[in-house]
Amino acid sequence: MSSRLTEQFLRDTLPQRSLDQLPRLRPEECLQWAEALLRYRWQEEPEAARQVLAHLYQRFPQWADTHYLYALGLQAQQQAPELWVPRVQKALATPLKGFTGHLWRLLAEHYLKHHQLAEAATALQKAFAQLGAQQPTFVHCVHRALPVTEQTLAFDLALFEALCPWNAASCVVKLQALAVSPQGQLWVLEVNQGWLFSFDAQGQFCYGLQEHDLADQRFLHPEYLFDLRDVAASERYLYVAGAQDQIHVFDHQGQPVRTLAAPEGRRRPLSLAANAAGDCFVLYQNHEKIHHFDAQGLYQGAFGQNTTLVTQQSSYFCGIATQSEQVLLYDQQQLQAFAPDQPKPLQHWVLPNPDLEHLPHCANGVAADAHTLWVTHTAQHQIYTGAVADKVLRPLSLKTALVWPQDVAADGRGGFYIADTGQARVLHVNAQHKITTVLAHSRFVAEKQAPHQDQRKKVSP
Repeated sequence: MSSRLTEQFLRDTLPQRSLDQLPRLRPEECLQWAEALLRYRWQEEPEAARQVLAHLYQRFPQWADTHYLYALGLQAQQQAPELWVPRVQKALATPLKGFTGHLWRLLAEHYLKHHQLAEAATALQKAFAQLGAQQPTFVHCVHRALPVTEQTLAFDLALFEALCPWNAASCVVKLQALAVSPQGQLWVLEVNQGWLFSFDAQGQFCYGLQEHDLADQRFLHPEYLFDLRDVAASERYLYVAGAQDQIHVFDHQGQPVRTLAAPEGRRRPLSLAANAAGDCFVLYQNHEKIHHFDAQGLYQGAFGQNTTLVTQQSSYFCGIATQSEQVLLYDQQQLQAFAPDQPKPLQHWVLPNPDLEHLPHCANGVAADAHTLWVTHTAQHQIYTGAVADKVLRPLSLKTALVWPQDVAADGRGGFYIADTGQARVLHVNAQHKITTVLAHSRFVAEKQAPHQDQRKKVSP
């Protein structure tokens, strides 16, 4: 069964409802009423909320949702954990109808707060196991070889809450940027939730970081919130376009090293590139040049020349990448190659049939290896490619359709990765054009595909 009641309806009608209505309500309406009482009226009507929860507990003792709400009710009453934790554990020890993942999540959160990491990891494993075939492979707790720390479990907990919210809202993701190190390690930047995923060269999950990990702070003030835009990787370092106009530098295990402050007058780094030696190159918003930091983080100046759109009086670009000793600038309808710190391009490539009405519209969609170039044309749902020795880039033919691709990254073995942003997935295309999925989930929804969530989740009778 699925209810037609919306949150707005619940908020509007909650004060007019009375307890004698409970026996006449459908089961899912009882659940929604209890949830609404907990969320909106607990402080004003604590006795009514207690009675509703008690009624639910008596009427539906085998429903997982009932036990979840009852535990939340005890928490809202600031009841000690020794009262509600045993109740949850006892419920989970008996057969329950419906989704028990939220109950396991409650236990995991409790154990994590009390630094009981092994117990928290086990509870999270069982929470994800309730998803069955939809259990994600990109969380730490399901991989016994990955370390169990407060940071890794906090990431897993945040990901579970995003995949399985109580109100059944979609997990709207935007997979915006990719980076590959010379060793083949892949990073995927998701900007809506503030996640950074790392995979090895074989596509196995290594670790995940969330916004608080990237900021290296427990609390983020509003003015410090990350404006995640792009990532780049050298042989030793990972660079993340982060907060307060800074570039945050990490080692390959995700530990902070330093930050690169923006040069005077520059704001909002939009696209990054790094060479194997560790030099970092940055494009800043509305500035036509490429900015250069050396491997020690020292600013070296700016070079190159971007296109300025006459109608907007601002620069327009689609990203930068490195190729051997050169820096590539994907700029409007062409791709230029610069030697670092030199003002004029060494060579350039053009896209066929440039469409002035549909500019490429991305901030980081260019990659290269020793022999091949790739660029994304987001507006045309297309990847363009060509040999380094060619002068024209041509559409790439794949066995799958792309939707709003935002970025590409060369894998160093003749293949490449695609951030297929409009379909909420990351693909790997090897040198033989065989396609595999590196990152995706059935509950991931791309921004333009997100449905209106006016209905609650289904509940078991």
